[in-house]
Amino acid sequence: GSLSKGVQVLGNFLGKDGTGAKFRAGIATTAGEQLVIQGNILTNIDSVGMDIYLDANGAYNIKDNDIKGKVKVGTKFTFGPGRTIGVNYLNNLSFENELGLSIDESLNGTINWLIEGDTAMMGQTGANIVFRSSGKKMLKDNIWEANTGIGMKYLGDFSPPVQATVEFNGDVFAKNGEDGFSGRLQLQAQADLQFRFLKLSGSENGKDGVSLALAAFGGAKADIFMGGETDLSLNAGAALRLLGEKSSIDIFKVTIDDLDAHGKKDAVVVFYLFDMKLNRSFTNNTITGNTGTAIVLDGSTEARIDSNIISGNGGAIRVNDLAKASIGRNTINGNSKGVLLAGTGAGTMLSENSIFGNQDIGIDLGNNGVTANDAGGPDT
Repeated sequence: GSLSKGVQVLGNFLGKDGTGAKFRAGIATTAGEQLVIQGNILTNIDSVGMDIYLDANGAYNIKDNDIKGKVKVGTKFTFGPGRTIGVNYLNNLSFENELGLSIDESLNGTINWLIEGDTAMMGQTGANIVFRSSGKKMLKDNIWEANTGIGMKYLGDFSPPVQATVEFNGDVFAKNGEDGFSGRLQLQAQADLQFRFLKLSGSENGKDGVSLALAAFGGAKADIFMGGETDLSLNAGAALRLLGEKSSIDIFKVTIDDLDAHGKKDAVVVFYLFDMKLNRSFTNNTITGNTGTAIVLDGSTEARIDSNIISGNGGAIRVNDLAKASIGRNTINGNSKGVLLAGTGAGTMLSENSIFGNQDIGIDLGNNGVTANDAGGPDT
């Protein structure tokens, strides 16, 4: 129970040989602070490999466990409200689980995470994570790979007075049947979030490498950074898809920097943001060798595209709908087309770009071929 202290579950084999009735759970615990679950092997469990409910302040260490077979959930975390908790979830393996890792945080309290060196593969979904509480959430060098569905489903649902930092560093979201990472950030009034994607590998997924939806209400704010030697190549969908709900408030500061994306047949990076402005949006990235368009702005997106190398793609930058952008200091060469202004929005600026050696027009007004001169015409 939650009043216990120092419970340890170490080095056990838990499971069945597959021919008889299976256990509902391998390990089910509401143990209190200083719980340790380490070095266990769980196989052929019916429902949940490790079912962990935490309702006491303190530190918890879950590490070096193997959960194998058609278990519905490999590891499941739920929490009591209002606690201050630290969880180290380290070097665990979920193999062929329907869902490898499930986290559902409580609405308040502080929950700090270190999720490092874990693998969830060959199942249906690698992880389904819901973060709601304050605290630092660090996910480092994990592998979410070769699942038939999504590598990781993520929801960040933060309400005031939550202050949280979420960082993915060196994680692999690869070779999944659907998106590598599919996430949503929704922020209520005065919530404050720092969100980081660093050194990710999101390649060879059946849909998008990374898909992230943004929604915020009543003065919430988020600082989002993606990049730092991130590789989102060879996905069947977009390398990166950024989606936003209608909001007239400049609340998301997004920087996408040092991204490598190649081998795409469709659009590579897609911004679809309704009436949402993104400061410091897309800088210092390399996008090469895609048969689709490298960067697509849809909806009413306002974005900055700066200091990128965009070469050998079907198109470099396409601005659709009411979107507009500041496009500056990019090198755009060897593409089928350069910059395509295909929408009805006004206010896109192109400045200090190097546009050369493209097969078709460098800047195509209207995305409809050569635009004839109309001296003295009533231009809008």
